Amino acid sequence: MIVAFTTEVSGEPGAGHGPASEPPPIRSRSRRMACSRLAQAPWPADRRPRGGLVAYDRAVDLNEFQREANRTDQRPGRDEGALIFPVIGLSSEIGSLVRHVKKRLRDGDAHELFSEEMAEELGDVLWYVANLATKLDLSLTEVAERNLGKVRDRWPVESGGGHPPLSDERYPEAERLPRRTSVRFVEEREGDRAVVRLFGADGEQLGNQLTDNAYEDDGYRFHDVFHLTFAAMLGWSPVTRFFFGVKRDSDPGVREVEEGGRATVIEEGIAAFVFDYARRERFLEGVQHVDFALLSTIRRLASHLEVGDRTAREWERAILCSFEMWRRCASTPAGSCTSTSRSGRSPSSPLQARPLEPVKRPA
Repeated sequence: MIVAFTTEVSGEPGAGHGPASEPPPIRSRSRRMACSRLAQAPWPADRRPRGGLVAYDRAVDLNEFQREANRTDQRPGRDEGALIFPVIGLSSEIGSLVRHVKKRLRDGDAHELFSEEMAEELGDVLWYVANLATKLDLSLTEVAERNLGKVRDRWPVESGGGHPPLSDERYPEAERLPRRTSVRFVEEREGDRAVVRLFGADGEQLGNQLTDNAYEDDGYRFHDVFHLTFAAMLGWSPVTRFFFGVKRDSDPGVREVEEGGRATVIEEGIAAFVFDYARRERFLEGVQHVDFALLSTIRRLASHLEVGDRTAREWERAILCSFEMWRRCASTPAGSCTSTSRSGRSPSSPLQARPLEPVKRPA
């Protein structure tokens, strides 16, 4: 990680600056590119500034910037006041950034110093970030690397290299998730409640019949579509393995961890968690992205399982696709639909749903 920056000095150079000395008087805020606090550092004699711009003659990495910036810390320490100082400073500098953007929107090109003023404010933001990181025993390089890992997981760069093999590829075919299958959701009324049953391509019922398990009709009875979508798009679903009888009996350890009660409860918990989130967001209709906090929680829940290597983006696609299928199933007048799925880590939806002929409901 490399950052290049320039500095501008205000006040007399070399006048006992640093953590233990009083800060130099602020005469005016420069409109030129600057990182004003770094300029307070004691400069070597051959590079001592005499006013105006002072630029590094080389690229400076983040950790070096952090060390130099914190030599000018006027509120050192690890107490509560020392920690809150850079946080308040960040809030103030963000306000300054907003002010410059407002002037840009109002004045347009007439605001000629926009880029230079923004550079100065961004330099101040970077100083406060470095200061706070130091007080939290973090290096800027570590912070930057963590952030890059996070955004790459959330917004991975698509490649044309295809997808890695599914986690059950090395097992016998009878122990693999079905690579292609058709299922049918059938909804019927039983008294004052709606009941949904799931049937495989051979007409056999898969799993148990479902109701909403709620005081109000909310369509949760169709939530098995989530399990099928997880299998199709993530290559993971203990519940779907139970539906099709494809547990990995040849590896008792894997079966216990990946397909046992704990993994099944985690998947059902994820389905319920996502459903609760979605019902507050119009069941994700017209939504292209979900909250990163939701994705982070889901990934933590499943981090010890084989699906733990799936990215936030892959989870997001699976969630959005599952609700696309859920909406079709829940809105089918006959109460039935057929979904065709292909297991794999597909970048687009591998599922399809279509209404069937009306189902004759019991009287």
